[in-house]
Amino acid sequence: MDGTVKTPYGLGKHLDDSGGIIRVKYTWGCGYLQQNQVDTRHTFVVTCFACTPSKFELDVPLNISLDALRELIIEKIGKPIYKCNVDILQPTVGMKCVLIERPDCIFTTLRPLLVCVRTPFEFDKMAMSLHVETIPFMEPLQSTMEQFTVPSIIQITRGNSTAFGSVNLKCGRVYWEIEVDYIGHGDVHIGIGSQDMPLNVNVASTGLFWGYTLSTGKKTHTMSEPFGPKCKNEDIVGVLYDAEFGTLSFYHNKTYLGIAFRNIYTQKLRPVFALTLSGQRLTLLPNRTLPN
Repeated sequence: MDGTVKTPYGLGKHLDDSGGIIRVKYTWGCGYLQQNQVDTRHTFVVTCFACTPSKFELDVPLNISLDALRELIIEKIGKPIYKCNVDILQPTVGMKCVLIERPDCIFTTLRPLLVCVRTPFEFDKMAMSLHVETIPFMEPLQSTMEQFTVPSIIQITRGNSTAFGSVNLKCGRVYWEIEVDYIGHGDVHIGIGSQDMPLNVNVASTGLFWGYTLSTGKKTHTMSEPFGPKCKNEDIVGVLYDAEFGTLSFYHNKTYLGIAFRNIYTQKLRPVFALTLSGQRLTLLPNRTLPN
């Protein structure tokens, strides 16, 4: 019996035992307990948001890693979910605390767990010249789960073609990522825009688009200005929209580039993906979690 243990007096760290008496270290000092008063496992009540089942019990060892805890929760939910999109919280007095990986134990209390799942979105309304394929996602999730797939969009004719993401950007902070499969010699624009924007025009000319032009490294609205690096094939571009503050920020290969636009409060905003050249291809990645 090593590591974190559960006792009638809360969580503690097992130090040693002698003659059936176990010495446990607490934040307030040491205690001496009988063996039947000490356990290395606990059954947590779990409430899950944005997924079913919405409530269940989960028996776990108290020295479990956060990654392993996510896997157990995904297995219990029974659906292919990207592990990084699972946030686990434990309510504390006056606040909710997100569990983080610790050297000894991720748990500080035995209170119930709250699980928030950020589900990946899809490509939604799009120009006729765009085609969507579903491809396997190569990063392993969990051996017991079915193959995880992601949508990939490809332009099959020349001209300006726009696709929208399926999420409405009404509130909170929303983050998503794309991988540049093939950019070629044409412009590729990634950002946000009004869902009323036409699908077959240059998004930079509409006044309804705010974004990052990957081929030039410029930020684009009604005009273009230098902003970040030019992107190439296999680069990953992250987009963060904060509806409360109206800010739009970008990441390049997990590196934060900064805020590109402020005070964007237009109604009916959605993620926008705009291609201009036949053969250009983007893949919408499942990660919805901000890079560290």
